[in-house]
Amino acid sequence: KEIRKAIYKKIPIAIIGSTYRNWLKTPIDQKGRIVSVIKSLIRDIDYDKVYIVTCGVNYGVEEEVHNICKDANYYNKSSIQKRL
Repeated sequence: KEIRKAIYKKIPIAIIGSTYRNWLKTPIDQKGRIVSVIKSLIRDIDYDKVYIVTCGVNYGVEEEVHNICKDANYYNKSSIQKRL
């Protein structure tokens, strides 16, 4: 019930990255562009209307999303996210 209430009428934004091996092969400049886009998205979205979903792994693109959200104080904004 608590999860349904937290995401009710919100739009999910799924951010799913590459495989672990492919992320390791990704050139640094491309990784930088990916991180820049993620930072812009996280800064500009309206968290009253949307929520971010990742696969739950903590490497590659998903790790970048988790770290950026932590730095921006959007990660674990509610106790529900901690349990997910």
